[in-house]
Amino acid sequence: MPVDLSTNSGDIKAAKDAVCSDDSDVTWAIFGYKGDTLKVVDQDNTDLEDFLEEFEGSKIQYGFIKVTDPNQAVDKFVLINWSGEGAPVLRKGQCAHHVRDVENYFRAHVTINARTETDLDADAILKLVAKSSGAAYSNHKEKARPEFSAKSSGKVGSSYQNEFQSQGIASNDERSTFWQKQQDEDSSRRKEQEEKAQAEQQALDQTRKEEEERRNAEIAKQQQEEAARQQAEQ
Repeated sequence: MPVDLSTNSGDIKAAKDAVCSDDSDVTWAIFGYKGDTLKVVDQDNTDLEDFLEEFEGSKIQYGFIKVTDPNQAVDKFVLINWSGEGAPVLRKGQCAHHVRDVENYFRAHVTINARTETDLDADAILKLVAKSSGAAYSNHKEKARPEFSAKSSGKVGSSYQNEFQSQGIASNDERSTFWQKQQDEDSSRRKEQEEKAQAEQQALDQTRKEEEERRNAEIAKQQQEEAARQQAEQ
């Protein structure tokens, strides 16, 4: 099932806009599920460290936060795709299909896929923010803080464009190959999650089937014993 962003679209948009707005004190918002429907779980005006404590090991959640780029002193936006290790495997496989739609909706500068607390390292996240040369998408307006003079940050690009630079990837063909590799890895990871979820579900179904057959055999045996006892009494 695709993720439902429509049912609670008003609340979701309001929470997102509050994080993005210069006139709002809200710095982050957490989103979760009711079935396949995305909903707002919480929002606040605290810092990155507090934000990272909001994710629960048994749930699948998304977090959207505004942070300050340590290099350029401008606001950047980070999206956390959280798939807790304690969340049901079948549910993880289902929600793996939602990630792209959620990413397209929030359009953050940096996206982090996380499963454990070790993936939620504030310093590491800020380093990724610092590496992002500009807006990954055009709908976020970066605004420098008044105490810093405005300087051109060069060509706007995503964190992957920085990766191109660090690896010396310049041609369109090389970039296409790089993107294809990323997509293939994502597809492979999602396929593995789905296959694992399917295998666990099949194992669960088989266990239930065997348990039902065992109970039916016990009932049949008890009925036979009762019938034999009544015949002996006659």
